Amino acid sequence: MNNDIEAIVTQVKKKPEVTINYMKQWDREDHIRTDVKLEAGLGFILFSRSHNIPDEDIRSHLKAQMQLLPYEIDDLFKQADAEKEAVLAEQ
Repeated sequence: MNNDIEAIVTQVKKKPEVTINYMKQWDREDHIRTDVKLEAGLGFILFSRSHNIPDEDIRSHLKAQMQLLPYEIDDLFKQADAEKEAVLAEQ
């Protein structure tokens, strides 16, 4: 029974359309994971700054705990600065 199932799974995996659809789905999910991680990082920066946590401490946390890359962290700080400027401009 198990050998039958394994044979069917092996045959299905060999079909190009299955591989293409799997990779497309994996790519979509990877983009979602990345977007969520970056959004959480931005939220962390905004929250931490509102509690007067130094930027270097924030950067260390984003790198060590959230495993963000230096360029991602730089981009998030730019976004946080832009949001702060937008809020100040509204006031």
